[in-house]
Amino acid sequence: MELMYQSTRSEGTKVTASQAILKGLAGDGGLFVPESIPALDISLETVSKMSYKETAYEVMKLFFTDFTEEELKDCIGKAYDDKFDTKEIAPLAEKAGVYYLELFHGATIAFKDMALSILPHLLVTSAKKNNIKNEIVILTATSGDTGKAALAGFADVKGMSFSQARKKICKIIRLLYDQYGFLLESGALTESEKADFQSVSADMEDSDASFSLKMLSGCLCRYYGKKVIILLDEYDTP
Repeated sequence: MELMYQSTRSEGTKVTASQAILKGLAGDGGLFVPESIPALDISLETVSKMSYKETAYEVMKLFFTDFTEEELKDCIGKAYDDKFDTKEIAPLAEKAGVYYLELFHGATIAFKDMALSILPHLLVTSAKKNNIKNEIVILTATSGDTGKAALAGFADVKGMSFSQARKKICKIIRLLYDQYGFLLESGALTESEKADFQSVSADMEDSDASFSLKMLSGCLCRYYGKKVIILLDEYDTP
């Protein structure tokens, strides 16, 4: 029986696992969760004798019911390969009678490598299953380890492109400057700042983009007499 996913905010439209992966968030802003939590159909003793990849398949097949065995095993095989510095992927270590599951053997030494190493492969497979041919652009903004782990996971995965992401960010910054164009006539800017203000474009360099945000916040601070804070939000749910 196929397991369907629904929003945490409603019991409306239900989608398959691959559709939930492609959407990311539900239309009402909620997170996708399975209608029910399936029970593992093998014993823990059996699981204890399996490799990480074998265990991953036995668990994932219960949640990703619209994926074939071949598709899931292909995603798992590509995700948990020599990017990890140990063949156990997540070895169990014992110290003084206490057992620890080591989740720091991935590409960025962050525990998020465990999930974000397989996400891009699930995403590419989901796109094929649903006949999605659009270019997939991954944009991350983070002050923590999520962004780095996400970028490492998506690196060199066929079907992914970062080529347009940077330019789109610069376009957004340019639109933001247009929104505050009244500052040019406000008297709050020096002649030098006016020149910099007008030079902001979708083709600017990374250093110019960073400087433009700092400059805009400074100009707005002087105009309104209040501190301006630019928030970069880290959202942990892929």
